[in-house]
Amino acid sequence: MDLEKMGVPTVTVVSEPFESLFKRNVTSRKFPELPLVVLPHKIDTRSDDEVREVATERSPEVLGKLLSAIQAATAR
Repeated sequence: MDLEKMGVPTVTVVSEPFESLFKRNVTSRKFPELPLVVLPHKIDTRSDDEVREVATERSPEVLGKLLSAIQAATAR
């Protein structure tokens, strides 16, 4: 959240078990609007090809949320 405090738009990417931790953290730190992409769990035990497939499938979502965050930051 240090980058966001400096005005640098970001997108956080977590796997499913960490979604609730992320939400509690951003709420307690007063950053409830931070963009989030949740990946299926267990990403670390997947093969390189499977990880590439997930990345390819989800990259449009990550990019879209990042572009939205950039637009919101520049509108302020």
